[in-house]
Amino acid sequence: MLDKVRVGRLAPETIAVRLTLSDMSVPVALPAGAETRADGILDQVRELADLGLVRSATAEVRQYRGTPP
Repeated sequence: MLDKVRVGRLAPETIAVRLTLSDMSVPVALPAGAETRADGILDQVRELADLGLVRSATAEVRQYRGTPP
């Protein structure tokens, strides 16, 4: 979706993204934990507003203590 806004195929007024991620600092019941702690999605969403492609863009990441589904 973000790429479509950049190239002009979509033109939303606002974008709001909320991600809910497991807190990977606690042991989980999985064979391996995901090590992706990058905030790239946050940067990409904010960039749309910085470029003036949308009036408002927010992104929020929350963590919860639990095993990923």
